[in-house]
Amino acid sequence: YIDGLRRIELFVNSNNAKEYILIGGYPPKEKKLHPGGQITATRLLVKYAKENNIKLYIIDTSQSPFPLPPLRTRVYKAFNRILKLKQLLKDNNIIGVIIFSSTGFSFYEKVFMSLVSSLYKIESFLFIRSGHSIDLNRESKVSRFFNKFLLRIPTYLGAQGKKWIDFYDDMNVNLSKVKLIHNWIEIDKDCKYMSNEDKVVFLFAGWMVEKKGVIELFDVIERNDDLKRFTFRFAGAGTLLEELKKRKENNKLHNTELLGWRDEIELQQEYERAD
Repeated sequence: YIDGLRRIELFVNSNNAKEYILIGGYPPKEKKLHPGGQITATRLLVKYAKENNIKLYIIDTSQSPFPLPPLRTRVYKAFNRILKLKQLLKDNNIIGVIIFSSTGFSFYEKVFMSLVSSLYKIESFLFIRSGHSIDLNRESKVSRFFNKFLLRIPTYLGAQGKKWIDFYDDMNVNLSKVKLIHNWIEIDKDCKYMSNEDKVVFLFAGWMVEKKGVIELFDVIERNDDLKRFTFRFAGAGTLLEELKKRKENNKLHNTELLGWRDEIELQQEYERAD
């Protein structure tokens, strides 16, 4: 993961000060939120910064998507975050703003933050972390029309793979501002993995929602008799959890286990139990 984060640093002009603002999901440890992709990414970026004497001013944008807070609540919090951004840009020697975004309201808030950064003549690096954005811009002509202009605002755009580069190309983005940085993750080096081929344990870790493909996984488990001798464990919360619990019970899927939400320590233990 260090290589990926070092590349983010190189894309933003640096000097001896090395002071950045990080905008993304970074809740305090006592705030029990699902350790999803964006929170994992920001936590590892914070770790990298501490190890490399980089000052990060953090604006936390984390929230639980199940259920999603009312729009007025999100607007109020977004307004306060923008005020905090302006204050940090005004009071500190900031040389770059790293922004993680989801889709929908989150995207528009983060693009506006890129605009605010540019008004202070500070470069911004926007990293859209939700594949839903690609689908949305393909399905909605209105979103596609406006977002083509909005994507011009950030100084740089992060892409996790070729699919994202193709998306930005399709949105008429100047590809010189698109930087390919594959996703980063950290696994405990002392983690002990099983290798018993007669009793293979598969682990799914993520939101229990349709977009993650959990329904298709259940379809395959139900229909394929060869998979009956294997164990499938699902770690995560989400809108489909209760529905899948009923499906497991009705279809007597004894080889599946729905674990619900797991914090970081518990999830590491699940990795150790799985092949």
